Amino acid sequence: MAMKYLFFILISISFISCETTKNNEDPLKTDKPVDAPIGTLDEQMTRHIRSELKITAIEKYDIKVYKEELNRDDSTDWIITVNLKDRAINNAVKDNKTAKMVELGFMGNYNYFFYMDGKTKTFSKAVVVPSSAKGELIIGFEHITSQIHYDFVVDYKIRNSRRRRFYTINNDRPLQVCENVIYYNLGLEGKETESYVIEYENHESNSSNDIFVYEGTLDQIKLEARDDIYDVVPEIKNTGRVAHVWHYSAQRKMYYMDKP
Repeated sequence: MAMKYLFFILISISFISCETTKNNEDPLKTDKPVDAPIGTLDEQMTRHIRSELKITAIEKYDIKVYKEELNRDDSTDWIITVNLKDRAINNAVKDNKTAKMVELGFMGNYNYFFYMDGKTKTFSKAVVVPSSAKGELIIGFEHITSQIHYDFVVDYKIRNSRRRRFYTINNDRPLQVCENVIYYNLGLEGKETESYVIEYENHESNSSNDIFVYEGTLDQIKLEARDDIYDVVPEIKNTGRVAHVWHYSAQRKMYYMDKP
């Protein structure tokens, strides 16, 4: 009798265990809907940026939004720039390095950009562009790696120079494919400027554009104030002399240089 009672208990435990396993065999599966993003797209953008860059409630920052179709999905994508000039100044004061940082143009990790996919309405992680905090990033859209969709360029300034980075969207993320100088030594008395003009040229054998870099001429200027360099938009004249050419490698997903 005791054996029969023990056998009944073991069967009951086994049944309960099987039922528990069956009910919880895949705890990751759920019929509950995914929570929808809260707020307008602009509000979602602001929350994402503040979270990514750890921006406090009292910290000042500047945002600019540039819009274009970048990945052939018939939706308008965003490139969002963020400038943290106030953070750069406050950090210099806190570290007692204001004079030195003024001389360096508040160089550091104070300029960022984000990509928002227009179809999914998702935002990328922050992409930092080390540069002078007093010079905001400048965004432009060009046909670079493709004749069908746009890519984008990011111009940034480091004291008296300006450089350009070239990006395409790859796997829903910004991918840098090239970088080139735009000018050096502008506004430095006694220094000779160096400048370049960027043009894009296509060959029928390749769907991407080659990036032609021409030598430029740029007249030296006199600045009334040191910070004027971050607002000036100089005119660079094309000499017609090719300095070098960037060709796109689809396999490596980047450009390589070819000097004439």
